[in-house]
Amino acid sequence: MATAQKGIMAFFGRPLSLLLAATAIGGWCLPAMAFSPAPVPLTGEFRIAACKGYPCPPPSAGDPRWTSFALGPDGIAGSIGQQEGIAWISLRFELPPGFKLEHPALLITRPADAEEGFLNGTPISGEGRIAPHFAIAVAGPRVLRLPGGQLRDGMNELSLLTLLAGRNVRVFTGPFLVGEYDALEAQSAHLRYPIIASEAAFLSLFSVVFIFYGFLVIKRVVRSDYLFLMAFIACYVVVFLLGSLFLNRGGVVGEGFVQTQAVCESLLALIMLGLVTHATGSRFKRVFWFFAAGCVVFIVLDLALPPLTALTTFSLPRNIFIGLRGLYFLIISLGAIRRRHEDAIPVFAGVAVYVIGSRLDLFWGITVRDYATGIFALCMLFALTSRHARLRNRLEVISTRLLDAHEEERRRIARDIHDGVGQSLLALRLRLQQLGSRALKGAVISPEPLDQMAAETGAILEDVRRLSMDLRPSFIESMNLKDLLQWYGASFAEARGLFLSVHSGTVEGREPGPRIKDNLYRIYQEILSNIAKHAGASRIEVSFSQMGRSLVLEVVDNGRGFAETRGGRGIGLETMRERAELVGGICRIESVAHRGTKVSVEVPIS
Repeated sequence: MATAQKGIMAFFGRPLSLLLAATAIGGWCLPAMAFSPAPVPLTGEFRIAACKGYPCPPPSAGDPRWTSFALGPDGIAGSIGQQEGIAWISLRFELPPGFKLEHPALLITRPADAEEGFLNGTPISGEGRIAPHFAIAVAGPRVLRLPGGQLRDGMNELSLLTLLAGRNVRVFTGPFLVGEYDALEAQSAHLRYPIIASEAAFLSLFSVVFIFYGFLVIKRVVRSDYLFLMAFIACYVVVFLLGSLFLNRGGVVGEGFVQTQAVCESLLALIMLGLVTHATGSRFKRVFWFFAAGCVVFIVLDLALPPLTALTTFSLPRNIFIGLRGLYFLIISLGAIRRRHEDAIPVFAGVAVYVIGSRLDLFWGITVRDYATGIFALCMLFALTSRHARLRNRLEVISTRLLDAHEEERRRIARDIHDGVGQSLLALRLRLQQLGSRALKGAVISPEPLDQMAAETGAILEDVRRLSMDLRPSFIESMNLKDLLQWYGASFAEARGLFLSVHSGTVEGREPGPRIKDNLYRIYQEILSNIAKHAGASRIEVSFSQMGRSLVLEVVDNGRGFAETRGGRGIGLETMRERAELVGGICRIESVAHRGTKVSVEVPIS
């Protein structure tokens, strides 16, 4: 009997236990399901009205500032456009019949930078702070708690005073969802994960580039040109972090956040000015200093004024300034292409993408600018790296050619000594031997041969002095650079029967260092030597002046010129470029067949 009972209990006990467990779970889940309906998107009417200042009272229903949009499951139908400042928004919507929530909340998938408002006249807690010293809220989707019992079965109205402080063209284009707070928080976190992942990947890329090339700069493996790029990447990473969900989810949002971000963006623009100007081989002219001064002015304004005043007052001038600065970048990049600057194409590509992207963010949001900035940085990195590789390859070729040139120079000096000084000394020796033989025989030596030999000795000394001066003038250290160029130009023109004029402007400050002085002098010698050998010129115009913190030497001849791609392979021209780059300068060569050549050398004053 006991065995039968155990069998019956084993047969019915396990299914009964499963049934009781399922009943218990169902009893727990059914109330949750009954009181936790799925979030629903709001549909109805969306209106927005920009405020004229702060504080901003709610506009009346018939105020002409209101702009209406249809509100659907995917957000508003259209775009509010690029706006900066404070604005009221009004959402009129109806909930499905019987839609009940225990802890109601609103998920705004594409919120503004800050908001505060009312649901059917009852205040709700927003995010951020709207004031002259405003504070923007955490980026990304945002969940707002709604007051319990205020959601009606019929028509509801949600009024929000919002702050639009950035590129807001895509604000409110995502759905507005109403549901339980916990469910919306989970959905908000789900929407944030892809954004945080992409931001982390973006920051990782730039951090690796910065650390790697920063290490190469410190170790002097690459040129100091990378310092501009490293400063640009570092400043951009700071700007990106300040506006990223990746950082802001950690609560790193203080009162000075907005001002810090605005100052960093202006500083980024200032660094970019120097980077593009340097990469295109352009001069730091008045236009550059105008835009640099503009960046400094905006930095001062962002530091001195309340953020809201700076935002609403200088939004239009700032956008105009950004547009003009982008046009300047395009002009100097195209100028570099026209001058056949070796790195002009990648620099122009990066500048064009950046300029277009910085304008498209007015229509498609700030993400476009971030990607455009990334492409610009990669193009600049490609340009600088290709320049470095080219210089390394050129250095190997130049080293070989310099050894050959040194040997050729030794042969030339030996030939000049043998054919000039050596032959003259040999003739003088023979005449002395003749006079000595006559003196031994008792002949009377007249003073005329001795005077003639003294004159020949003087000529030999003059030849030796000339050879020494060609190698290195003894007074090169004591004479200033301007007088040195004038002296050599005059002696060169006199020896070759050319017309050469030197125009020198005012050189302020102290004399450039010996390294700059020696290299500029050697470049000048090489330029005139090339003109004498190849140009067939009769007239040479030389100008030497100071432009800002740079010395500029220009030599123009009226010779036959040459095709630059063919002439650029000569060792003389390569040596000139190398000497200029050794002192942080640049050598430009512009030549047109049968119309002469212009060589311009610009070096910084150290």
